Amino acid sequence: MLITSEIYGKSKVDRLCGLAKQANIIVSVDDFKNVRQLSQAALDKHTLIKVAGELYGGRSSCGVQFSQMKDFVKNLRDYRGVQFEGLWHHGQESNIVKFSDRKAAHFKTLDEMARVKDEIEDAGTEVPFLSAGYTCTWNITPEHNLKDVLVQAGSYVFSDWCSHHHLEGIEAFDCALTVLTRCISRPKTDEAMFDFGMNTCSDECGENYHQVLGPFFKDLDGVERVTEREELSLAVFDGPRADVKVGDTFEVIPAHSDTTAKLHPSYYGIRDDIVKVVWPNYGQCLF
Repeated sequence: MLITSEIYGKSKVDRLCGLAKQANIIVSVDDFKNVRQLSQAALDKHTLIKVAGELYGGRSSCGVQFSQMKDFVKNLRDYRGVQFEGLWHHGQESNIVKFSDRKAAHFKTLDEMARVKDEIEDAGTEVPFLSAGYTCTWNITPEHNLKDVLVQAGSYVFSDWCSHHHLEGIEAFDCALTVLTRCISRPKTDEAMFDFGMNTCSDECGENYHQVLGPFFKDLDGVERVTEREELSLAVFDGPRADVKVGDTFEVIPAHSDTTAKLHPSYYGIRDDIVKVVWPNYGQCLF
């Protein structure tokens, strides 16, 4: 398991040491103050922490500059208690709508990653682990000549409205995650209130966390916009509607599945309109 953020602070690092004794955990690093903390904690806890150097992916990412990673890895080997496992990169390709442009940009990143890998290995350190693929490059990453690059599958698991709606190359996936909601009020002929809100269904766009889009109603046409509050949502239709009644239930597709998936205690697996399985959500965010 690759933890794609740096782990700082005694309580978090102690917990990481406990996990390292139970599972194959790799954690991201980009700073030697952090590496020293991980090293000392691992030695104190009689364990080994596996680390991956994060390559800088542009604004809003952590990471070491590509040109500095060889020296970073060289110095990393001086620390006991931590073990260098490889490199990973968080790209910016999810903002590129056109498939061919996204492929060109991702191939350029992988070319740079291959160059850094060669530099490190030529200096005497093996790089067994590489991760630089994402949901938006699921069918691009395997085509590059840099083989065995892992894909950080996030939205890939469920898909969601924002990625499915505007990214070329994601059409192969249906949106598997929906939130069940009920109409609780019809204050006007072109409005309806529903019993879901931001606490149960994320309203931000996964490609731009500052852009609020709202969810998409499955099998309900003519919805002009959806506005979410904490517990309730307003749907405004493109005209008067008599077919949506108080008590009716609907499914909504989240704008962003990643931030919706953690909000509920269980997943209900449905096939042919029948609940086939109920999975507990051990990663639920408890308020």
